[in-house]
Amino acid sequence: MTPTPSRSATAPPRPPARGAASLAAPARAGVLAASLLAASFLATSPLVAAHIELRLQQPNGRPLAGAVLYALPLDARRLPPPAPAVMDQRDRRFVPQILPVQTGAAVSFPNTDSISHHVYSFSPAKRFELYLPKNETRSDRGRAERGRGPGSPIVFDHPGVAALGCNIHDWMLAYILVVDTPWFAKADEQGKAVLAELPAGRYRLVVWHPRITDAEATLRREVRLAADGAESWELQLRAPLLPARDQEPGFKDY
Repeated sequence: MTPTPSRSATAPPRPPARGAASLAAPARAGVLAASLLAASFLATSPLVAAHIELRLQQPNGRPLAGAVLYALPLDARRLPPPAPAVMDQRDRRFVPQILPVQTGAAVSFPNTDSISHHVYSFSPAKRFELYLPKNETRSDRGRAERGRGPGSPIVFDHPGVAALGCNIHDWMLAYILVVDTPWFAKADEQGKAVLAELPAGRYRLVVWHPRITDAEATLRREVRLAADGAESWELQLRAPLLPARDQEPGFKDY
């Protein structure tokens, strides 16, 4: 009978046995790390969130694109820090023409145009001037705004509306809407604006557009949202809109 090979001749030697305490320590560390990661995720991202949808119509029944819907929290809560934003100059126009931002947001003003611009705002929400050389998109460029270091974005630290113009091209017009909330959205071509991932609580919903002349009371409503709640708002404007300013160039030799 052929003898069976011994284990020492057929298998690699086993590592020395580890004690129970040494095996349990890494396992406990892994569980603790996973627990901390899960707690961090839950603190910043609600498992379920509310949803708000607006459908906005002009007095003639057509949708109004570009209007801003925002939700102001009425319950005390810690808000996330404001996200940075960009207001570009392109084809002798501000892009976008309407830019909603959270109070405290830093807004950059690149100039991807082939011509220079001199942007300004005299609005109480924010007063500033910027000379923007053509084809200038670097974040470290020098700018001629009073009281501000070169290359810095502008911080919009007060709520309100800042109307923008250009001293060189007087047809250029844009608006930066500064709101005390991170929850805002612009209406699409169908007049639809959606706010998603809102925490449960009470909110004041507000609709804004520079052409709207309806009374402010008709452009606001208060809602209480459950954690997985949904709210729909069908809003038809009644008052005539102000004339459109579409940033159409009056002449092109610049």
